[in-house]
Amino acid sequence: MSGLKKYYSLIAALALVLALAIFGALLYSKISSLYRSLVLVKTEVAAVVNRGQGEHEAEAILKSRADDLKAIDYTFVSESSIINFIEKLEQIAKNSNVSLKVSAGNPVSLKDKIGPTFSLEASGDFQNIFRYLLLLENMPYEISFENASIVPKVPISKDLRVGAEASYQIRIKSYIF
Repeated sequence: MSGLKKYYSLIAALALVLALAIFGALLYSKISSLYRSLVLVKTEVAAVVNRGQGEHEAEAILKSRADDLKAIDYTFVSESSIINFIEKLEQIAKNSNVSLKVSAGNPVSLKDKIGPTFSLEASGDFQNIFRYLLLLENMPYEISFENASIVPKVPISKDLRVGAEASYQIRIKSYIF
């Protein structure tokens, strides 16, 4: 039996050596591929630097992407653009035929990186209140509703349209600290 155990041990040792050789070859292949890529990148960078146009090319790329950068900036709110955010809330209310009152809630928490909250009180036709809610949700900013309630009122017009009062508390999540 001891001869059979030596035979199996020899086969296991050969299999291990073969597996290590295959692993080494694959690793060498991957490293040489990465090295060739690195050399290619270094060559391209050297060509740009030698042309002396690296800075100008970067500026041209940034200028060509100016509209894209403005669109990205439009989706974030900062301390300097908070008034624009409130004006957009009011414009959406006006477009929805809703009367709106905006109150400041909690200020920005720099320590916890939490954006400001606003309390919104809207009143008008129930359909318009609901439309306003949908338009708020579809603003380009990331906001969360901390609290929301809609309370129907007695009909407000001759055609018996139901009025409503809504109260929302929203938090700006796409706030730049």
